[in-house]
Amino acid sequence: MKNLKKTLMTLSLAFVMVFSTLLLVACGETPPTDTRELTVNSQLKTQTDSIISFISSKVYNNLTGQKDYTVQEVKNLGGDFANLNYYVKVGSLKDFGEVKSLEFNGTKFDTAKSVFRVSVGNNSFIADNVYYVTREKDLYVAAPIVAYETSVSSKFKINDKEVDLGTIANTTALTIETIGFMSGAESTIQAVQNKTNEYDLTIKESTTWVQVTYTGLNENDVFLTKKVTDGQFIRYGLTGLDKKDGTSNTEKVFAFYPIDHGADLTDKDVISKFDGKTRDYYIYCVGKGSAKLKLNLNIYQAPAQGE
Repeated sequence: MKNLKKTLMTLSLAFVMVFSTLLLVACGETPPTDTRELTVNSQLKTQTDSIISFISSKVYNNLTGQKDYTVQEVKNLGGDFANLNYYVKVGSLKDFGEVKSLEFNGTKFDTAKSVFRVSVGNNSFIADNVYYVTREKDLYVAAPIVAYETSVSSKFKINDKEVDLGTIANTTALTIETIGFMSGAESTIQAVQNKTNEYDLTIKESTTWVQVTYTGLNENDVFLTKKVTDGQFIRYGLTGLDKKDGTSNTEKVFAFYPIDHGADLTDKDVISKFDGKTRDYYIYCVGKGSAKLKLNLNIYQAPAQGE
């Protein structure tokens, strides 16, 4: 009899929850997000900022070999590199099954084995897992992802279920003042009329290096970036500022390569990869603001002799 009463109470509670949700939807309101399965790390932002600060000061532009490194390979280099903490604890999972996917603002990583690349200067990259879960059910995610994506939104998805980290997204727009070239002067860039931060870019040199100035520029600024080509995620990046025009000039600018540095512009695969593509370059200047640069790419192909 006791078991019957308990079952009836459980069913009644379930009915009330379902009915309440349907009522909210019918009234045009959004049901509250269920975050019971994730206890958020209260020090998430502080710890993330600390990791980003370390990477920008100790790792950025200091890796050699122009290749991909795992986190462990970086640590094995010794010195300051040995102190690299690349992952940050996002929170503790409760009664949660296997984590099969994470999704941040439309960018989805299907398994913990998903390897992603973060550019860290000098044509070098950290290429390692997006996240991992400890035996204690603590969820750790690569700090560059957390730092960039939480500047956009405090919400993300675990196994397609939305959770809220409670962080405050950045809503300040970074004002772009000028855009030009550090190198690749034969290339051309033209602002698209009536479009904000959209440019037609014709690349004539594989070393084309775009430079940008913005309001409030400070030589100690740190950027987190995200590249998307024709709607497909490419990679994240972490960068500081570079000397203007790539010379001994002490003035600093934000600079990036619009295509793979040194790519053979006559190669059919390179042309197929970049020509006619649209690259969205999302940039977040830590603590200052965000901007999106939209680049309509065109690989210049010299006319055949006799044409």
